[in-house]
Parts: sequence; C-alpha cells; structure tokens
Amino acid sequence: MTDYTQCFLYVEDDALSREILQIIMINAMGVHHLHVLEDSQDFMQKIVALPQKPDVILLDINVMPIDGFTMLQQIRADARYADTVVIALTASVMNEEVARLRKGGFNGAIAKPVNVMSFPSLIDRVLLGETVWHVV
Repeated sequence: MTDYTQCFLYVEDDALSREILQIIMINAMGVHHLHVLEDSQDFMQKIVALPQKPDVILLDINVMPIDGFTMLQQIRADARYADTVVIALTASVMNEEVARLRKGGFNGAIAKPVNVMSFPSLIDRVLLGETVWHVV
C-alpha cells in the first residue's frame, strides 16, 4: 500500500462528491493531508492560507463562482504553484470537453462519479509523474 504523505487539495461544491472522495482518500487510501474547499470563492487566498502547499490539486470543473478552467489559470499564473499537478474531476467527459481540458493545461482528468476501485491506482500513477486521462 502506498504511503500517501503528499498534500492534496480538492475543490468541489457538491457535498456528496466531497464526502465520497474524502472517504476514499482518507479511509481507503490512508491519505494524511487532504484539504477540501466547498466552493471556489477567494480560491487563491484559500490555497495560500493552507498550512502546506498542495502537491496535487483535484478540481471540479463546474464549481462556482469560479470554474475549474479559471482556477487553473490562477494556479498557473502564481509562480509558487505554477508546476503543481492539477487534475480535473469532472462528469463532462465528451471528446470536445476532454480536448478543452488538455488544451487548458490540466495534467489529467478523472471522470466522475469516481470509481472506488480504480481511483487509488490513478492517484498512484499521478504521483509517479504520469498524465492520467481516465475519462471512461
């Protein structure tokens, strides 16, 4: 089993999705550091205020008030976070939407609803430096 000492940030406005991912990451995977934001209001200020810089950021794309693409632009514009791995978690996995995610600069995408069986191995691959586009 992987020892997840990295810091993760998850931005998701749907309460059930937040709860499910927290259960998977904390209980099933044993992640030590998971920060969760329930909206994207004052996004960069909230990231800077975290006790630890996130190694991996998981972004819902259709979050309010700032969508995932805009949050990614803010991340990439800040030198402290420009190289941070950012993965889109989205239910929008049509070909043109995935192409937009790739073009937008995401390091990968994972389709929602998250598959409890495959999610840990996808995160392992991300931590190994792979780009993961699991959109099926």
